[in-house]
Amino acid sequence: MVSVYFIGYFHNEVKINEGVIRIFKNLEPETIFIEISKYSIYFRIKNKSKIKFILKKGKRFKDIKNNKKQDKLTDFNKISELKKFLKIPREFILAKEIAKALNIPLKLIDSSRFAKILIKNSIKTILNDNNIKLNEKKNDKVNLDKTLNLLNKENVLTPFTLKLKFDKNWNKREKLMCHRIEKSIMKNKYEKIVVFCGWEHLLKDDFRLSLFSQLSKKFNCRRYFIFNDKVIQLSS
Repeated sequence: MVSVYFIGYFHNEVKINEGVIRIFKNLEPETIFIEISKYSIYFRIKNKSKIKFILKKGKRFKDIKNNKKQDKLTDFNKISELKKFLKIPREFILAKEIAKALNIPLKLIDSSRFAKILIKNSIKTILNDNNIKLNEKKNDKVNLDKTLNLLNKENVLTPFTLKLKFDKNWNKREKLMCHRIEKSIMKNKYEKIVVFCGWEHLLKDDFRLSLFSQLSKKFNCRRYFIFNDKVIQLSS
């Protein structure tokens, strides 16, 4: 039976260290699937300088297509979203380095269509002078204990799982990633793979719609969670 090893993480919190690299090597996967789209990488490379200028100078951000000025941005969470597009995600850099070291493919499975929707919603607003001070603030620390508690529960119900159930775009995205993994497994006759993704895709949700819940119906799935230099094995 095909073994699928899920390795979850907090987005943009992944750190490259020996402990994290070791878990990949020990699992000996034939390929790594990562939750990111080709468009997400393309957008960051193309628009990095423009977004950096916005965040530093507080200049008005004009719509890329119709050149119309957007409403002012006063929401710190939205500023944080903009900041995500400044750099290539750490998780992608890590996965790329490990795939190269192990001489195995790295496959991007997320939906470019979904990424375009998220990115469009994130950049359609602008910054003003007051936002620059907000921009200098840091996000609240992630809650590791709360996250592990959710990951070890059965039939979890969270805002993320509700999106999977009732938002057609989120639902289609999860199903698409699942389909791409399944198709690749069958085509290449893989026996061991790693799915490297945000921690919420590892949830044992009440609706059985998360990536883990869907794939565990067909394959032998195990779950791990990484944080800093910790590698935590979760219940399967």
